[in-house]
Amino acid sequence: MLKALLIAISCLLILPIQAQAQTQPSQQLSAVVTVITEGVYVQRGGTAREFPLSEGSIFPLGINDHIRTDDNGRIFISFFDDNQLYMLPESTFVLHEFSTQSDETITLTGELNGIAIGQFIDNSALGAFNLITDGLTVTQPSALFAVWAVDDSQLQAAISAEGDLGVEKSDQGDVLNIPSESGILTYFDIDAVMLNPPFHPAQLLVRGIDCMGIVATGSNEGLRLRSGAALDYSVVDVFQERQEVSIVGTTENGLWYRVPFLTGFAWSFSNLIIADCEGLPRLPNLVRERNESIQSVTDVELTLLTPFYGLPNDNPIFYQ
Repeated sequence: MLKALLIAISCLLILPIQAQAQTQPSQQLSAVVTVITEGVYVQRGGTAREFPLSEGSIFPLGINDHIRTDDNGRIFISFFDDNQLYMLPESTFVLHEFSTQSDETITLTGELNGIAIGQFIDNSALGAFNLITDGLTVTQPSALFAVWAVDDSQLQAAISAEGDLGVEKSDQGDVLNIPSESGILTYFDIDAVMLNPPFHPAQLLVRGIDCMGIVATGSNEGLRLRSGAALDYSVVDVFQERQEVSIVGTTENGLWYRVPFLTGFAWSFSNLIIADCEGLPRLPNLVRERNESIQSVTDVELTLLTPFYGLPNDNPIFYQ
């Protein structure tokens, strides 16, 4: 009888403790920022001032903190088990949620404006994931993927180099599966497109617009490609006579065509290309192309960049 009474009292004491443990709030975590180059700035959540971080420094990133890179700034943001985001120049990331839930899974939510490469090799602890941009949200990271949220170059894209990537377009409710070596561009209502390395969204723009032309200069000198839509801009390459080229845009006056070049774009005279394309995207006259680029790449960065930008010797417009 006494033994039964003691057991009953113990149960009454234990049950409230268990109930309290089940309703405990999630534990907030901090990400870790490693600064690769100068040109990195952080703004603490709830504050109005940002301050620079020095090259080589390591810095905790908390909830609602903003971190920004300038025209050559680059960082690693490390989360759990060495899973990380690598931010390229002219990008901003806001950490909205990073916490351990009561079931010991991790919730991670962030917002990106710019370009980032994600490496999430082990997702076993990940319960919920949302990398948000204006055009899409990555809901399931793959082992190696990249996201472009760059409005001024018409690039709102997600590409997986390794593993399945879950992506939800902002104007749709369904999560799309992006397999390895494929990607999606938000401007076009098409499924994931298989890509050739390096896996860059310039290929997606070519597929979506689907406009081809033939170089017709009437000479053997070829057709010069320039860094902008004017003769003042530098020559970056030359197309050969009768060469087939993709066209992804034109100036408002129709005098220049925008064409893909390596992992970026260049411009050439439209009257020297035979093409019959309707509805091409129109860009301002005298526009200058702002192709993605970095300076003084490190070996650690190169491991992540190569699948999306190739090697330095093969891509001089990106690796400066």
